[in-house]
Amino acid sequence: MNFITHHLSALKNVFQLLINGRYLGFFLPGIVIAICYFFIVSLLSSWFGILDNLSYIPWVGDEIQKGVSFIAKWSDSVSYFIFQFIILTLFSPFNTILGEKLNYEITGKKIPGGFGRIISDLVRMVGILLIGLAFDFCFFLVWNLTLGNLFDVTFLTPYISLLISSFWLGFSFYDFALERDQINIGKSYSFALKNIQHTLLTGILFSLMMLIPYVGIIIAPVIATMLSTFNYYNMRPAE
Repeated sequence: MNFITHHLSALKNVFQLLINGRYLGFFLPGIVIAICYFFIVSLLSSWFGILDNLSYIPWVGDEIQKGVSFIAKWSDSVSYFIFQFIILTLFSPFNTILGEKLNYEITGKKIPGGFGRIISDLVRMVGILLIGLAFDFCFFLVWNLTLGNLFDVTFLTPYISLLISSFWLGFSFYDFALERDQINIGKSYSFALKNIQHTLLTGILFSLMMLIPYVGIIIAPVIATMLSTFNYYNMRPAE
């Protein structure tokens, strides 16, 4: 149960720092992104409101409406993961800087940063999440065509999908610390699999925070980055 005690200890450290006014500036990018997201949602709501009237088009309206509805239902299965993917991509430069500052606070060692590290972290994170997205898609395809329908257990799909996406999301946060320690990508995957309980729980917590409308965009990336950094250094003695 170390993964639970590690998370509780890390969360305590995170909130102590935030309550003391530390690292609050890293919430500012989230506020900007949340405001932009609000306007994008408003725009899309108006657009989909227009699509609701497609059925009134003579002769072909009903068929077009059915097609739009089908696409909307299919997209629900992967849209949340893609949404988190986009948010993490936008936050990646800030998460890199936050991780470096927190690393210095925990270890007292200053890690060489700069633009090169930001790009390196971004590339590694995008690669991890793209593999996760492909894995999630393959799961949906295989599951819905075989076991899910065969045993009529498709109701489990969202829960299994949450576990799959949480692993990749959690992994992407720990990889910031792994990259700082110059751990190559192969050993990074080994670390994630060896510590799968940590990566899963961190990813689940991130996903749950992201469910909070608008506020989740602001707090989830910052808290998850800080949480995974503290966890990483709690886990290292056992490595």
